[in-house]
Amino acid sequence: IGNRAFQECFALQHLSFASVLNVGVQAFESCTALQSAFMPKAETISEKAFYKCTVLTTVDISSAKQVMDFAFCLDYELTNLNMSAVEVLGNSAFYNTKIVTLDMPKLISCGKETFRKCTALESVSMAKLTALSNYMFGECTALKIVNAPAVETSADGHAFNGCSAIERVSFPAMKVVGNNLFSGAVSLKEIALPIAETVGNNVFARASLTEINLPKAVTLGTYVFDRCEKLTKVQLPLVNTVGNYAFTSCTALETLELPNVLTISLGTFNGCTALKDVSLPVVNNIGKWAFRNCTALTELRLGTTEEITFGDLVFAHLPVQDPQTITPNCDSVSYTHLRAHE
Repeated sequence: IGNRAFQECFALQHLSFASVLNVGVQAFESCTALQSAFMPKAETISEKAFYKCTVLTTVDISSAKQVMDFAFCLDYELTNLNMSAVEVLGNSAFYNTKIVTLDMPKLISCGKETFRKCTALESVSMAKLTALSNYMFGECTALKIVNAPAVETSADGHAFNGCSAIERVSFPAMKVVGNNLFSGAVSLKEIALPIAETVGNNVFARASLTEINLPKAVTLGTYVFDRCEKLTKVQLPLVNTVGNYAFTSCTALETLELPNVLTISLGTFNGCTALKDVSLPVVNNIGKWAFRNCTALTELRLGTTEEITFGDLVFAHLPVQDPQTITPNCDSVSYTHLRAHE
């Protein structure tokens, strides 16, 4: 089927092409009465092939290997989809559709925003996919189940941004956790990342995690646990770099040990109002506002033999909007062991 062959055929309601192998660019674009499409042997669905087919509900492309950019974008009623052979999905290919389940056992490449705003999508299985793309499932507010055992990276980030229903997920092969991966996934309670080494910015912001164990992680980004208000247990045995405001407003966190962290960055524990006991055995630099508004803090254990540098207002108990007129708590100390009390 050639490019634009049936574009804007406004009366077309059903189509069946049992032997078609390729569907051209914009072939059925804006066929606004089209309800079903049956093309079981089609291997390639080109760019915008069914773009803005706004009442299309059922599609059989069970042999399709490639579904290109915007192919079914803005097909608001698309619910029933068979594409079990697909290997490559383009950018925004199914943006804002009503697909409920996805089983893509052969998928190896997926573009940006492919399923963004698919608000009916509940479960996804992708056995071979190794990389998540930017906003791949962004704002899929019904998504609960994700099976992606081969994924190694989400370097672009935002893949599950705003997926507010997702509760549990495991990525056994993921090494790089991209920025904002689960930002806004407010129902997320359990996450398994057994070999993750790099965790980006805002990854778990506002999640409902009660505990986190990242046994191989070395680097944490900024705001990584921002407002994780249920977080009580943290295990980060290898982390040596923590970004600004990493634990800000984790209001249930009471104790924490970071055995390999050298620098506590700007506002790392800002607003952790339940934090009582912190162990930082090798830290040599504590940044500005690091323990700001940590009103329950009674014990800070520092075991380094090196000089420790303190930034401004490390222990200040001030609202954020107050003028910064207080002098620094310390400039530097050279104690082998320091215990600080409120």
